Amino acid sequence: MKLKRIRRIAGLIAALTLLTLLPAAAAEYYPPCEADAVSLADALEALGADGSYAFRAVIARENGLEDYRGTERQNLTLLRLLICGRLRRPADAAPLTRGPEKTAFIRQGYKTCKASAVAMALNLLLGRDTYSTEDLGGSCCRSVEGERFTAADGRQYTGVYRTDGYVGSPEELTAVIGEALDAGLPIAAAVHSVRGGTAHHWVLILGRAGEDFVVADPARKGSGSIADNASTLSDLGYAFGLADCGEPHYGYVTFTAD
Repeated sequence: MKLKRIRRIAGLIAALTLLTLLPAAAAEYYPPCEADAVSLADALEALGADGSYAFRAVIARENGLEDYRGTERQNLTLLRLLICGRLRRPADAAPLTRGPEKTAFIRQGYKTCKASAVAMALNLLLGRDTYSTEDLGGSCCRSVEGERFTAADGRQYTGVYRTDGYVGSPEELTAVIGEALDAGLPIAAAVHSVRGGTAHHWVLILGRAGEDFVVADPARKGSGSIADNASTLSDLGYAFGLADCGEPHYGYVTFTAD
C-alpha cells in the first residue's frame, strides 16, 4: 500500500511538472475523468476515447512524453493530467483513433507478411474488414500501384507500391512514413530483425512513440483487433529495410489522396 501511494505521488509530481512545461494557449483538452480512476485506458474509454496502446502513445507524445512505453509510471502521469482536465487531445489523430480498435488483426501465413500488412492497411483505410491476405495475393503480394480506393472518410486514395525490388533509402522511407502518419494514413514498411531473426519482413506502421514507431506485426501470434496487437518497432527488435539483398531495400506501401 505504501509503495502504491509513493508511485501515485510520483505520478502526480510528474504530471504537475508536465503542466509547467506545456504551452498554455489554444490547447484542446479531454474533459476530466473520475477523480478515483486507476486505469488510463479505462478512463479514456469511459470518456468515449480510444484507450488502446497505439493511441495512448499518440496522446503521450502530444503531452510531452516522447518515449512512451506504456509503463505504470507513464500511464499514471497521463492519468493525473486527465483527472485534472489537462490532458491534451491530439488534434491530428482522429483518422486513426477508432480504426485499429475496430479493425481485425490479420496473422500472416507462410511468407505472407507483406500481403497481411497491406490487407490490414487497406482495411484501416476503408474502415471495414474487406481484404484478407489471400485477396492481396498471399505469398506473392499483388501490386496496388495506381489502384484507387474509397476510404471511410469518403475521399479517394491511390495506392503507392514500392516493394521488394525497390532500393530507396532510409531517409526516403522515414519521410514517407512521417507524411502518411501526419495525414492519418496507414503504411506498410519493409523491416529486418536486429536480433538475428528474419532479414526480410513487413509490418504495418500505426503511429509514433517518440523516436520509435507503433506497429502491428503480422508475425505475432495474436487475435482480436489491430490495436490489441500493437507494439513498438524497437520492442519487436526490428529496423527498417530488407537485409537479404546485396544492399538494403527500403520498400513501403502507402496511399495518397487524389
